Amino acid sequence: MLWPDVIDLKLFYASPMGHKARDVIARAISKIWPSAKDEVVLGIGYAHPYLAPYLHDADRVLALMPSAQGALHWPLGDKNLSFLADEAEIPLPDQSVNRVIIMHAFENTEQLRHMLREVWRVLVPSGRMLVVVPNRNGAWARIAGSPFAHGSPYSNSQLKAMLRDHNFAAYDSHYALFTPPTPNKLVLRSSRMFEVVGKRFFNVLGGVIISESEKQVFAPSQPKLAAKRKANGYVATPQPALSFDQK
Repeated sequence: MLWPDVIDLKLFYASPMGHKARDVIARAISKIWPSAKDEVVLGIGYAHPYLAPYLHDADRVLALMPSAQGALHWPLGDKNLSFLADEAEIPLPDQSVNRVIIMHAFENTEQLRHMLREVWRVLVPSGRMLVVVPNRNGAWARIAGSPFAHGSPYSNSQLKAMLRDHNFAAYDSHYALFTPPTPNKLVLRSSRMFEVVGKRFFNVLGGVIISESEKQVFAPSQPKLAAKRKANGYVATPQPALSFDQK
């Protein structure tokens, strides 16, 4: 699977169509995570356009750019916060991150399961993750030249199943980018109308799915019970220590 090159991503977001896509998705993300005060935020993929709002209140913001994609200095004119790494071997300590945003990575990596295991490892208990993926039912996944047409698009059910299989408790998904993928200036100027109408009447046709999930931690078995079960030749199934309502 070919990753979109970092230069192509930069050029897309510098274009009128990319600029509008960034604004629409950034607004949707800000409604889910309006603040990250005193927290450590990690972006994976080409996430820095969506990390910028957290620079002023987060304890620390980092941008992991996968080696297959390439990296850029970010933020411009300031101390570099981006680094090049294998998304399946995140060079951060266990439980060192509060929030993770995955953008232009989930659908492109060939190491998805390893990446999710690494994200789980670096997140603190109850840490949150936002995954942004192209919607299989949306128009943006079908337009050549759009980074959302790279990799494998997802349906909401596929995305939730993948997260659940890797010990993430998925909350409600959000759809965004109902604006048609065209450079037409009139369409781009009308993006707010498209977003409002799309969410109300055509929700599942948004260009991207934004899914928030929480690291699910399992409680250890009682020592005596665990020893007894081990002696009998079977192992207890771990039970979740956190509920979906803990938000």
